[in-house]
Amino acid sequence: MSNNDRVSPPRLAGCFFNWYCSNDLRESIQGDLYERFQDDLEKKGLFPARLRYWINVFRFINRYTIRKNKNPNYYHSNNSAMIKNYLLVTIRSLWKNKAFASINIFGLAIGLASCMIIFFYVVSLRKHT
Repeated sequence: MSNNDRVSPPRLAGCFFNWYCSNDLRESIQGDLYERFQDDLEKKGLFPARLRYWINVFRFINRYTIRKNKNPNYYHSNNSAMIKNYLLVTIRSLWKNKAFASINIFGLAIGLASCMIIFFYVVSLRKHT
């Protein structure tokens, strides 16, 4: 029995892995990580093996290994789909009511331009006083 048999991977890396990895994948991935650690320990030494163990723990982070929230009250909103839907409804509405939409957009542009002109005028008056 050599000294390499008693050396274990970094405990903090193992705790981090257990925290983020889903329960059904944890055992098989942890076995692979441990085998890689033992191979690196034999070939490269203790410090490089521990460093590579940390690197391998971070490499296994992906959308399949991250633990899912099993709480039925957990609400996961899909903001990108919601924004896409809002834009689609807006474009359809603008296309359907072209005259009404053009009047509203023109009025909004005139209002914003007027506000900007007034703002810049007030700022320029403050600089001169």
